[in-house]
Amino acid sequence: MLAARHYFETQPRYEELKQRYKTAFDEARKRSQEDVRPKLTFEEAMYVAMRAQGGEPSEVFTAIFIAQLPTDPAQLKTVQFNDAFDKAVKAQREALQKRLDEKFERALLGPHGPKKEGQSAEMQKRTIARLLFGLAQPIAEDKAAGDEKLKAIADKNSAKYAEALGETKEYQTEMARVYAVCGLRMTLTATADEIAEAHKQAREARRAQEDDLIKFVADNDALVEELRNRYEDLQAEMERLKDNNAKLAAQKDLVMQSKIKVEKLQKDLLESRRLTADESKKLADVSKEVLKLRLEVRDAIKQTEEAEREIRRIEGLIRARERSK
Repeated sequence: MLAARHYFETQPRYEELKQRYKTAFDEARKRSQEDVRPKLTFEEAMYVAMRAQGGEPSEVFTAIFIAQLPTDPAQLKTVQFNDAFDKAVKAQREALQKRLDEKFERALLGPHGPKKEGQSAEMQKRTIARLLFGLAQPIAEDKAAGDEKLKAIADKNSAKYAEALGETKEYQTEMARVYAVCGLRMTLTATADEIAEAHKQAREARRAQEDDLIKFVADNDALVEELRNRYEDLQAEMERLKDNNAKLAAQKDLVMQSKIKVEKLQKDLLESRRLTADESKKLADVSKEVLKLRLEVRDAIKQTEEAEREIRRIEGLIRARERSK
């Protein structure tokens, strides 16, 4: 009820509650799927994530929210957060409404309902007095919403706010209604019952605080262990990064040396191309000269062959003349 009064009082606080659960839901879903130690279920991770955010606790609503989710962890990936949160809000409202209806019915008809023997008149008066006394504060708050003194007090759960509310005309009117309906004795009895209930709630609050402290210590140990594991992973990644940076620097040096070699080879290639071009030109000139000489040799051979044929002809004429003589 305290969590409901705190978070559902205004729209900004409702949005704050929704964002708290959205953050915890995302963290719990991520952590339940991670391979980290200590290993937590989604439900455990959800409670840890909610408590880690601090603020006004809402353990009951957390249980209601988890009840709207599938039990199979594999199905959590497909869950729409807004739908689950709206269902949880509706379920909580229905549960609170049911409790309120039961209390009204008990005050009017007794613990056994209309079909059985009801409460004694004394007990009914006492129950009604407690109910009216308990409603005096919230009704007075609604009626005195514009009171400047109440607006100036930010914390509505503080003793200062309760004192200021008790001095308002609206609260005094509601208390006068309790006296008029139930009488002085029953009103004082109801007040004593409320004081006893307040003491009981204070003891339960202390016990809940101790439970929260135990849970905090357990959560703290789990988170510290996870931080250690993550620190070790971080150190390993840092060492890997350092090693990769060293390798990168070495590779950069090799690349620079390779660039220098490439530039030198390019210069050598240009020089070789120039020398090759010069030699190719000389070779072309020599080839032309050789071709010229080959043509001259061919012509000389042809002239020699013609001269040889002429010589053989003349020799034949000479031999023929000699034989005729």
